Amino acid sequence: MRESSPADPTPWKRIPIFAAVGFRLALFAFSSLPDALENRIELSTPLTSLRRLKEGVYLHQHGLNPYEGSTFHHSPLYLAVFNTVIDSSPRVATALLWTLTDFVAAKALQSIWRARKLRERQSSSNRGRKWLRDGWQYHIMTLYLFNPYTIATCLARSTTSIDTALTFLSIAHAAQGRAALAMFFLSLATHTQLYPLLLVAPICLVLLLSADHSMSKARIHAGPENYYAIASWTAMFLAFMALHYGLGFITVGSNDFVRQTWGTILTVSDLTPNVGLSWYFFTEMFDHFRTFFTGIFQLHILVYVAPICIRLRHQPLMATVILSGVISIFKSYPTLGDSVVWLGLLGCFPDIWDSLRHPLLTAALFLYSSLLLPILLELWLVSATGNANFMYAATMVHSLGCGLGVLDMLGAALRNEVAERTCLLLDAEDQEKIHLSGDTLKLKGGPSELKNAKSILENRNLIVVQYTTLDD
Repeated sequence: MRESSPADPTPWKRIPIFAAVGFRLALFAFSSLPDALENRIELSTPLTSLRRLKEGVYLHQHGLNPYEGSTFHHSPLYLAVFNTVIDSSPRVATALLWTLTDFVAAKALQSIWRARKLRERQSSSNRGRKWLRDGWQYHIMTLYLFNPYTIATCLARSTTSIDTALTFLSIAHAAQGRAALAMFFLSLATHTQLYPLLLVAPICLVLLLSADHSMSKARIHAGPENYYAIASWTAMFLAFMALHYGLGFITVGSNDFVRQTWGTILTVSDLTPNVGLSWYFFTEMFDHFRTFFTGIFQLHILVYVAPICIRLRHQPLMATVILSGVISIFKSYPTLGDSVVWLGLLGCFPDIWDSLRHPLLTAALFLYSSLLLPILLELWLVSATGNANFMYAATMVHSLGCGLGVLDMLGAALRNEVAERTCLLLDAEDQEKIHLSGDTLKLKGGPSELKNAKSILENRNLIVVQYTTLDD
């Protein structure tokens, strides 16, 4: 179900999008940044590095099994695709591929925004919201394409960019009610990096509220038809996973790739430094306790799925954003590009921006860690004047920034939900006196009417934390 709209009256808003694409191509063609960033551990891990992917492709082309060693951890699907792409013209082909990948991801964000705008416009509590105006879709794409983490990951040619695009495509198709395509792209993302498996539950909830399934419903209610739909979508996801496994088996000729891809993620066997929390922790771990704490480390991230999906069952898209943020913090081999998933999706929620409590502190932590990571890595590995503690301290600052940002988004979404429910419980006459702005109820009048508005809310057993007047 697509929203019909007239011709775009502001074509100039597309100029930054084309500028972002041209900027990437220019950097690939006329700068040495792609070569300099290719091996940066902040942007590439053993599971996403282009250099290791090239090594695996070389071994596979010469009749050797790249999974017999301990250096190649990419999905066999990447092995099959890049057999031709990398071999033909490395610099040109990869530049075009990664630039196109970022553009596709931005278009997927645009589709997510359109689907959300269509559903929100049908809700009476959101009529007249300024954030529903046309043209915002281009701002979302621009914010994503000019995100420094997005640009750096693209120039490093890390497969994180491709994984991000697959995740966005899955969410976009789910928001539009296309269950088969949503599960197909989600299974692809899961096959390449495993952790998107945690998004199956929120994606199913998004499908329940999607345009083609139950767009007219503002809330999800338990029922046999919903349980059957979720079961069928899960079965579809498992079928696609089996298909990808079969393709991987055919490509390699064995199932060795399972141990070197998913097994490496689950056991954290490669302790190459990255921006995550696991590498230093397991470097210092005694072997006797390693198995136990590895299980705890992986189960910890799984614990978040049920409470987030239950509490945000009526906001499944926000549940997807929050879980994406959790994954970017606690996955075994994260990069700076993993934060792009939830930061990009944040652009689809301009209604919560005013409700964020610590945006400046979050931005400062991101800036601080982005400056510290290369400096402390240089002190540790190049000049040998520091040690691993320096690098790990910077990674913890980055994780703190991600955690604070995700918690701030969650709090803002919950406060907005309470405010919207409050407006829905008010009758037409009372809604004329009270105006909803983010998570704040504003009065249509001066301070003298504050007491009257407060009584209106208290008569309906409603409590609102913040009161303010609406400027004329």
